[in-house]
Amino acid sequence: MSTLKTRPTQASVTAFIAALSDSQQQADSHQLLALLNELSGKTAVLWGDSLIGFGTYFYSNTAGKHFSWPMIAFSPRKGKLTLYFMLGFAAHQKQLKQLGKHKLGKSCLYIKRLQDINLSVLREMLNQHIAMMKQKYPCE
Repeated sequence: MSTLKTRPTQASVTAFIAALSDSQQQADSHQLLALLNELSGKTAVLWGDSLIGFGTYFYSNTAGKHFSWPMIAFSPRKGKLTLYFMLGFAAHQKQLKQLGKHKLGKSCLYIKRLQDINLSVLREMLNQHIAMMKQKYPCE
């Protein structure tokens, strides 16, 4: 299997969150940690220096190289929380309209604060995405 720059570490996820300078981001990160732990059934792992991943999926690129990556992940970035939806957002269009204040990248959902969104809608999106990942890819 080829290696990516960002890989799982043995670093403590809770220590990483505790070291965040923004107390609201700490609280939001703890809330996401609990939610994703529950929905994925997986223990959080710090990938690289700032990506908190749950579960692992395995895929091949167009050149036939094999990789592993978190099934679902988030990262408390400066000024925002980034949630990684590896399959993108095509299946979540209706939910995104009900989610609240957010921005999107190709596979990134950017939220400033959890209080800015509807957490029930986020839960539904995450649950659906995890199920889709397990259906499409071999996951651990």
